[in-house]
Amino acid sequence: MNKALNIFLVFFLSLVVVFNFVQKGDQVAQLAESFLSGKTYFVQKPLSWFDTSFFNELNFLPSGVFPIVILTPFVFLFQKLGLVFYQGYMQPFLVIGIFFLIYKISRRLNYGKDDSLYWSFAFSFSTVFLGVSLMPAVWGYTQVLSTLLLFLIIYGLIQKFPPLILGILVGMVAATRFTTIGIAVLILFLILTAPKNNLSLKIKKIILFAIPIIFWLMVIFFYNYVRFGDILETGYGYPLLEIAGVDIARSYGMFSTIHLPGNLYLFLLSTPLVIFKDNISHVLSFPFMKANPWGMSIFITSPIFLKLFFLKYKDDLSKVILITSVIIAIPIFLYYGVGVRQMGYRYSLDFLPLLFWLLMRNYKVERNTLSTRFKCLILISSILNLYFFMTTYVYEL
Repeated sequence: MNKALNIFLVFFLSLVVVFNFVQKGDQVAQLAESFLSGKTYFVQKPLSWFDTSFFNELNFLPSGVFPIVILTPFVFLFQKLGLVFYQGYMQPFLVIGIFFLIYKISRRLNYGKDDSLYWSFAFSFSTVFLGVSLMPAVWGYTQVLSTLLLFLIIYGLIQKFPPLILGILVGMVAATRFTTIGIAVLILFLILTAPKNNLSLKIKKIILFAIPIIFWLMVIFFYNYVRFGDILETGYGYPLLEIAGVDIARSYGMFSTIHLPGNLYLFLLSTPLVIFKDNISHVLSFPFMKANPWGMSIFITSPIFLKLFFLKYKDDLSKVILITSVIIAIPIFLYYGVGVRQMGYRYSLDFLPLLFWLLMRNYKVERNTLSTRFKCLILISSILNLYFFMTTYVYEL
């Protein structure tokens, strides 16, 4: 099994590098160029206007400010060298960073080296994460970055990072994907329940934790106000270009219970689409099935999470991880956008790192080491996900 994993690992990491360097992706990088000229809108036309907001005759990117900030130094350096920097150049390093962090987390949970590599491979390539790791478009890059920050926070909790550092990380991930700010609930719980801390020390830690989060919230609100004259407007309230049906969905409310059934269906039950040769017969056409671009069930793209239903959650930390995941998931499931042109329900990546940590730690308690069956499931899932990715993106090009 270890030899098979090595082959799979080299193959998938090579795909990450090739796909990102070939497709490049430039929306975030282009906006970083705009930042360098003191603008918050696109000064130059990117490769695509897809998923950009149109307001006051200008185009904006309705995503967090931190993904742009972190690219700005690289864009500046490449400009000085007379070169063009694309976010696809950054993405493989982010994916490798996630792989490394999961490995470190697994080792801290007392898994062996081989099992730790399997856990790292499992999340990186045998879940919905594969669909964003291979796509350097703005939504892929942004969610890869937020996933990296979430795992860094989880690692920080295990390693007992100081509250100030954790607050900085939470602020940065909130400035990337705002819904992820819910992870603060978990950190506050750990601070408040620390047995060796008296009340004054707990208050001090909470203040240190909150200061950088407040700073980043001010940055987010200022960024929104400069662009749209409203600290709460991110750009998703305005027309998103080249996405059919989004305006109609938004007309029912940006956040509403009316969107809950559709989001839950796509997250839990949605299946791949069958490809017919014509609109009359039921004759199938190659490649016979493809991913539903509006989303697919987590149990199809990430079947390892089925194991969560068979584990026990007796300790308080497990319960709070579950509660925190639900808190993060609620606004996602009430949101009018469901994601589009994706391999799986990619918005779930805002809370899947927490569920993955829960899976790792509680599997360890009950089984200690990964079973051969579980390892086989990980490898088979990666191939199935790659198939769906190829049929969704490559086959349609």
